[in-house]
Amino acid sequence: MNIPISQSLNDATENIPFIPKFIKIYEIEGIEFGDEQSWIYYHNIWQALDTLQRDKLVNYLFDKACTFGPVYFHLGDKLIKNDYIKAQLDNCKKFKVAAWLDDTLSIATIMWLMESSTTLLTELNTRTLTLSKLKQFFQEKYTKYCKLCDLPPEPLPLVDLCQSVFTLRQSIEKNYIRCFHIDGKEWQRNEYFLRREECDIPKIYPHVCQKVAQHTGLTVNEIPLTQTAVDKLIDEVIAKNINPFEIIVAITNAAVEDDFLKADYSVITVPYGVLLDAPWKLSIEQICCYVAIREGVDTQTNGAKLNNERVKIAIAQRMRFNIVKRTRIYHPEQKQRITARPFRFPDIAQNENSHYNGHINAGIKTSARTHFLLASPYKDIENWRGLGDLRINRLSDNKPYTLEELKHLLPYGRLCQLIYNATISKGLYMDQAYCKKK
Repeated sequence: MNIPISQSLNDATENIPFIPKFIKIYEIEGIEFGDEQSWIYYHNIWQALDTLQRDKLVNYLFDKACTFGPVYFHLGDKLIKNDYIKAQLDNCKKFKVAAWLDDTLSIATIMWLMESSTTLLTELNTRTLTLSKLKQFFQEKYTKYCKLCDLPPEPLPLVDLCQSVFTLRQSIEKNYIRCFHIDGKEWQRNEYFLRREECDIPKIYPHVCQKVAQHTGLTVNEIPLTQTAVDKLIDEVIAKNINPFEIIVAITNAAVEDDFLKADYSVITVPYGVLLDAPWKLSIEQICCYVAIREGVDTQTNGAKLNNERVKIAIAQRMRFNIVKRTRIYHPEQKQRITARPFRFPDIAQNENSHYNGHINAGIKTSARTHFLLASPYKDIENWRGLGDLRINRLSDNKPYTLEELKHLLPYGRLCQLIYNATISKGLYMDQAYCKKK
């Protein structure tokens, strides 16, 4: 097998990723706005923005609204979903603040608060919102964050709670991994944190080493999760003229055979290696995907509409599509950004077959997913989000994945990340054979 050599990164001026920058709601200072439990208070904050600030902010919020997963909450007695949010933000662009309708002001403000605190709007799903209930949501999150930081919570107004949530989470993520539990039936999403020290194991599990050894023919007694150890492993497979992606294939096979995880499918998806200086230009044919099905599993017997081979093809094509759509978030043109799919955090999900035809056809009911970062050549973007994805699935809805199982899965993703970034840094690509529909 020939190991393809990567091209040098292109420094062309059009290869400039979109990096969102907007004024946060708590950065507006020096003005008395009134009673924070009245929408007039927030109307006055919007009025305080100059035209350039407001237009830039609304454009950013509109981008985000176009890329959310399903939104499903109530504002008073009205059900709020994605299209309605986009319509109200479009009104923000068309009319001056003084002419905004109540729903326009409310939705724009809720999104501004959520984005200023880097909190996912989908965490509000199934809730009925008023200003007091929105404050209660932030208060609960702030109190939880204070506990994780070993700080006493203080009584704060809503905008200050928003700022504190943002600031505290930056401290929390030094020691914890942010992740989510998703219920696909009603789009519920809940935030959790896993201790990094419990997830960052020094060496990958012995059965993974055995699988890598079997797949590559190398002697692999242990694989420390360090760049030095991974570099050495990659050099050994290259010396045997084996593409490093085969190590990732072996890791994926090990995940589906892991007795603790009890998965029916495991799936790895990463870019082939081209255009990492401009990933928003990637096409489906430039994304590698490998799907493993646990030995002895018959997909149709377990509720899937497709047989084993067709499941592999369908999942791989969908995952390639998902990665390509996530990269569009970085696209310099807004008309491309609004077609993007959202970035993901590590998560566990149940009722996955409630809405998506792809999950129904493949029989997927529960999932655990690692979403790992890939190195970026830009100084102001250390890593690309949305490009590395290792996940496992079950065909039974009786056994949703737990946070303990997600914790066990994360080192698999970490090893895939190390192998991928090290391979690219050596001037190599992944194996293009895994980019093909087959």
